[in-house]
Amino acid sequence: MNFKLQPLSAALTDNGLMALHLNIPDNATSIQVHAEYQGVSAYTTISKSYSPSNNYMQLFLRSANQLQAGSQANFEMKATEGVQTMVYQVLSRGSIVATGNIDGGNAESKTFSLALTAAMAPNARIVVYYVRA
Repeated sequence: MNFKLQPLSAALTDNGLMALHLNIPDNATSIQVHAEYQGVSAYTTISKSYSPSNNYMQLFLRSANQLQAGSQANFEMKATEGVQTMVYQVLSRGSIVATGNIDGGNAESKTFSLALTAAMAPNARIVVYYVRA
């Protein structure tokens, strides 16, 4: 099944990122994206993640300011089912630099903050997961 969106034009933010809110059909398994900026084109295909239970979790960075050691990073988790406990790992420079558990309260949405350390510079990734009982 092909589904085509109308072309969309939007201004970039100062950091070069642009958030797009798209209504993608539930039965879509992938989407193709074509972007153009100042005469340069890029293409990519984004595939739906596979979950045998058909449940998913997303993590959103909600901090508006530039992140730096000594400050907090604010996140929002959204899931398709209630999450009792989330587990996180922060990875930087090839090492796990922080781990922990967060009480999800069996909610489908939860905000939380993590303290940022110098060990997370200059780049870090966070992995968050949960295990169903």
